[in-house]
Amino acid sequence: MSTLTLAIALLLVPAKALVCPKPKVDGAAQYAVGKAQLDRLRAQDEHLPKKEYDQIVATWRAAAEAGSVDAQRALGVLVFGTLYTNDAPKPAEKAQYVEAMAWVAVAARRGDAEAQTALPPAIMAALLEREAPKAGDEAGAGDDVPADWVAAARDRAKAGVHCWPCTVGADAASWKACDGRRTTLAATMTPPGRVTNHPMLTGPAGMPGARSHQDYVDVGDTQVIVLSAKPLACKGALTVTGTLRSIEMPKGPHTYRGWSIDADAVTCR
Repeated sequence: MSTLTLAIALLLVPAKALVCPKPKVDGAAQYAVGKAQLDRLRAQDEHLPKKEYDQIVATWRAAAEAGSVDAQRALGVLVFGTLYTNDAPKPAEKAQYVEAMAWVAVAARRGDAEAQTALPPAIMAALLEREAPKAGDEAGAGDDVPADWVAAARDRAKAGVHCWPCTVGADAASWKACDGRRTTLAATMTPPGRVTNHPMLTGPAGMPGARSHQDYVDVGDTQVIVLSAKPLACKGALTVTGTLRSIEMPKGPHTYRGWSIDADAVTCR
């Protein structure tokens, strides 16, 4: 089975029986390798030689499977753009189109802001199940890509996105997209003097899976409650992975709205 066929097959698995690819490389490092190669080649000529194009695709596919959201977006955009500018979509290209659109949709569903608009508006609307753009020149872009190909990519992305943690950006939409999902936050410990008046959300100690400690971290301008089994030992920057949840309590004129994360992995940086 080829690498391309394997990657497509992995995304084809229904969500309940999802088999995620096992990372074989450092996703961020491999993305950087592919980007450097692409930038160097494009500085020489806008058209990529097939051998080098295949190398970049293979490098970014490995990085995408390892969870690099940049690689997922970039791989999808590169493959889709290369196919789409050559000629009208051909039936023999279906697998490549579906893989490309699925990777972009995975990145977008993980909260990547750039991926949200990486493909023609009509295609992005279908991939992300949002309202279709109004009629016009912009809305018509991508209409020649068969709707069933886009639907197949959407379904694969909806299943495949569960293989990697969600990520948030500076925009509110990316936080909303990660609400209730396993998410990785790159954060810093909130200085004690800057902790705002949060409600206590911890559970009783000693219970299986209990998160009896409540700490606070800053993700940009957003303060997040971290619920964990023991106090966080980090002093500055850290990475927290767990289930991100929006908070609204209590109901009424003095409602507090914010975010918490049920931490299951914390790494000091």
